Amino acid sequence: MRRAPHEPTGVRDAPSLTPSLMQAVQRLELHLGGMADSIIHGDRLSHFPGRGLEAAGVREYQPGDEARGIDWRVTARKGRLHVREFHEDRDLPFVVLFHRSPTLRAGRAGIKETRAVEVAGLLAALSLKGGNRIGLVHGGPGRLLLPSRNKRQLLHFLTVLLSVPQEESVASLAELLKTFTQGKRERHRVFLVSDFLLDGPEVFRVRERLLALRRRHSLTPVRILDRREGDLPESFWFYLRDPVTGDLTRPRTREGKRSLRVELDRVADRVEGLFRELGIREWSFDVAEGLKPRLRALLAQDRREGHRRA
Repeated sequence: MRRAPHEPTGVRDAPSLTPSLMQAVQRLELHLGGMADSIIHGDRLSHFPGRGLEAAGVREYQPGDEARGIDWRVTARKGRLHVREFHEDRDLPFVVLFHRSPTLRAGRAGIKETRAVEVAGLLAALSLKGGNRIGLVHGGPGRLLLPSRNKRQLLHFLTVLLSVPQEESVASLAELLKTFTQGKRERHRVFLVSDFLLDGPEVFRVRERLLALRRRHSLTPVRILDRREGDLPESFWFYLRDPVTGDLTRPRTREGKRSLRVELDRVADRVEGLFRELGIREWSFDVAEGLKPRLRALLAQDRREGHRRA
């Protein structure tokens, strides 16, 4: 049986898209692919951050080599400048863990979910441009796109990401991490995309899963932010809908309206403390920021840190 043109390969339980949504996916694919080309060629990025580097040897310094790569021990022994060389582990598979939480879908007209999809798609595009396999895990068990580098993988990635019904139940972040870590023996480069709005008990469960994931894989949490979230107007009445239960509440005082902002700040501090404790550096994307400049800055920072580690 022939496969439909837009049906992803290596996908489990992915429904087909309507023609109009498929056209939107194709436009997004072209847009993100062009953005990835601009980032790579504009900044002359030699590798995607997080790719493994293995020592390949030492050679004599040549004009244009960076001073930070000088091997001073060999230089002192031979009396001439020498630099270290590294080759890149291009077979390291990349995967995006996409946590489509109720709070990601809520907020201001779903703007956080839209930005999360853009970020995940751009990470996938950059991975493919760098010659890496890229896969996707989201939702409950069985919802995944197996890592691949075929020429239609970005289209497949976006198709799976955008084909989730709004009414579908959402797995917790701890469950998503468990889904990925079970049976994964091969080392992966993992981007965990979420807004990380976790309550106290969930932070404890996520901590254990993050530890298990970090022992075997290279992990970068990617936090989606809306800094205007929780800044509520005080001049008129309005209702808040709980994204989990659907219950409506109406803040009755100015203090009550400010309490949401206070709670969001408290949750953010809790999660930042968790990442510091585990020694994990996160990336963050605010919905009000330009996507390409922000990612370019993060890539440049990772390159600098990679050179220092090397």
